[in-house]
Amino acid sequence: MLSGQELGNVPNDDIQFVLDLGLCRMDLLGGIAIANPIYREVLSRALTVTQAVGR
Repeated sequence: MLSGQELGNVPNDDIQFVLDLGLCRMDLLGGIAIANPIYREVLSRALTVTQAVGR
């Protein structure tokens, strides 16, 4: 989604969850888009952080 590609096989409950939280919204073509530029930045950072071993 962050790269502009299709989501693939994602459970409907997971999609509804991010819509309910307001993290994502339905776009004009019926797809899902990140709700605003701040969320796009935060989500991309949160998803790319790796955990240090031993913490």
